[in-house]
Formats: sequence, C-alpha cells, structure tokens
Amino acid sequence: MNRLKILVAVTKNEKRRGKLRNTIEEVAYKNNKEINILFCKQQDIKDFIFDCDVALCFVFEKESLERANKLKWIHFASVGIDHTLYPELLHSDIILTTSRGINNHNVAEHSFAFMLYFARCIDKAIEFKVKRKWEKWNFSVQTSTLRGKILGILGLGAIGTEIAKLGKAFGMKIYGMDRDTGKKTFVDVFFKKEELKNIIKIMDYIVLSLPLTEETFHILGKEELDLLKPDSVLINIARGKLIDEEYLIKVL
Repeated sequence: MNRLKILVAVTKNEKRRGKLRNTIEEVAYKNNKEINILFCKQQDIKDFIFDCDVALCFVFEKESLERANKLKWIHFASVGIDHTLYPELLHSDIILTTSRGINNHNVAEHSFAFMLYFARCIDKAIEFKVKRKWEKWNFSVQTSTLRGKILGILGLGAIGTEIAKLGKAFGMKIYGMDRDTGKKTFVDVFFKKEELKNIIKIMDYIVLSLPLTEETFHILGKEELDLLKPDSVLINIARGKLIDEEYLIKVL
C-alpha cells in the first residue's frame, strides 16, 4: 500500500502539532490509510512539497504549485481563501477544501458583543468607571435593547445562520440576504441583492458575512451607505472590500 505524504504548515507550536498529528493519524487508521506526516513553516512549503500528496496550510503560493509533482489535495486552515486563489491553482486538478464552520460560534458571539456594546452603551459605562462617577439617569436614557430591533444579515452561510439564530434568541427581527434562496433558517424576511437598497434603510443592525467575489465587491457603496439610518450599527466580519471604505470614512 502506498503511503500518503501529508505536509502540514499551520502551526509552529509543538503541542498543537502533536494534537494535529494524533487527529490525522486517527482518521487515517479508521480509513485504512498509511501516511507520513511532515511539518514545516508556511514559508518553507515550496521546499518540501515536491513529493507530497496532501497539503494543509493557510496560503499556497505559485512557486509551491510549480514544484508540486504529486499533489492531489490542499486543505486550507481558514474559512475564506480569496487571498490565496489564482488562475493556475483554480484550473488545476487539485482538490481545494476550506475549514468552513470552525468559527461559527466565535464570530457570531463576537458580532453580538459589538451589538450589545452599542445598545447598552458600554463605552459610557467604562467612561464613568474611569472618571469614578455614576450618572445613572444620563446613562439609562441612552441605552436600548436588542429585542424588537431589525437585524440585517448579508450572507447566510454557516456564520450568518448562527448570527440569525442568536438574533432570534434576543427577540430581534431577522432580515437575511443570500444568493441561495433556500437559506431561510431563523430568518423572518428573506430578500435578494436587488432588494437591498429598499430594505437597508430600515435596518438597525447590519452584519456583513459574505465572501469577497466580483458580485459582492463594494456591495455597500455610496448609495447603500447614504440610505443607512443615522443610528444604525454596521458590523463587517468579512472582507473590507465589501464596503466602499473611502466613502464610508466620509460618511463617518
């Protein structure tokens, strides 16, 4: 039986490497596969890839591809991989997979940390603490709740769906947009990209959880940003280029 050679370049930490090795070996054993695992630094992939069957990494550069004589599969240790895609890789016969789903809970909770920060005026609470004063009436009239607010989620992938789920638990009304019209779990109102300009004006909170593609580049441009409510909260947990950042700075 031919041994699969697996090149791993995702961590320098020896303890994590040990755990990763154990996990890979366990999966290989269950699938009756004999393997060799080689660890290296990200920048050294090109020096070790020539006879490897599988690569586990964050970035796979053109030089590494040119030296990959046996490579059949690249698994990226990140969810988004637009930073490492190029025509030669896309047109090759190599299988490309991502780590979709690993950050669902972390990123969703992080998004709600921001929502609660603004709704509960945490910045004011910290300011009062620093100044050692407590203006409770001044504080209370500025705070609000998430319950009853409209949460718009652009992108209902694994993370977007988890955000919608938490939003329902907070009693928010969920508006969701996705190119896949079947993704309506936890969503009260599903809309298409073409309807964004009509709907964005009523959103209290907007979360961007889209991949960056030609279709989503500057999905929030001048027109969309001008339509936002003055007190709305925009949270981008995806790529910066989903927003026209130059105009956003002017709006702010």
